[in-house]
Order: sequence, then C-alpha cells, then structure tokens
Amino acid sequence: MSHQPIETTPVELETPPAELKKVSEAVQALIQRGNVTWEEYERFSLNGFERDALYPHLTTEALCKATEQVRSFCLPQRHFPTLTYDETLIHRLVPLLIAQLLQRVRSIAAP
Repeated sequence: MSHQPIETTPVELETPPAELKKVSEAVQALIQRGNVTWEEYERFSLNGFERDALYPHLTTEALCKATEQVRSFCLPQRHFPTLTYDETLIHRLVPLLIAQLLQRVRSIAAP
C-alpha cells in the first residue's frame, strides 16, 4: 500500500541573508518547490542551516520522520512518570502527537 504525500503549504519564515548563503542551491530549489519528501531529505548531507531551512517545507510524513530521528538522539527517559517538562515533551507528548497526526493524515489520504 503506497501513500501519496499530502500537499502542504510552506510557512514563510524570515531567514536572515547571512544564513541563506549557507544553504546550497540544490536545497534552496527544494525549498522553493516545497512538499519535500523524506526520501529527498535523506538524499542530502545537510548542514544545520539547510536542515533548519528545510523543516517548514517537508511533507507531514517527512516532518514526523525528521522529528523521530532528532528525538532518537535525546536522552532516554529516566523517570516514570516523567519528572521534567523536557522528558514529558520528548518521551510522552511528541510520540503521541506524531502518532495521532499520522493517523489523521493517513485517514484523509485513504480513498
């Protein structure tokens, strides 16, 4: 079962001109086009400026995968229930949010 990416509207963010110089032309072209898939995102070896510039232009599924990838580098949960706001966000709320978001996106995309 193949999922088609859902069209998203890129959010316009103010990017200082100095940072744009650190974003390659190939990545700038993806940003201009929008709806960047996870496969396209993974194809690049991105610097921090490029990664940050691409986030608002990812498809919903690609943004969820990028979030999970970043979350995997966070400290493991040490307490149950969580004791800090950071632990609550990283280990409880973000995974729930991603699961619910993907469920809704897939239910909308299903014929």
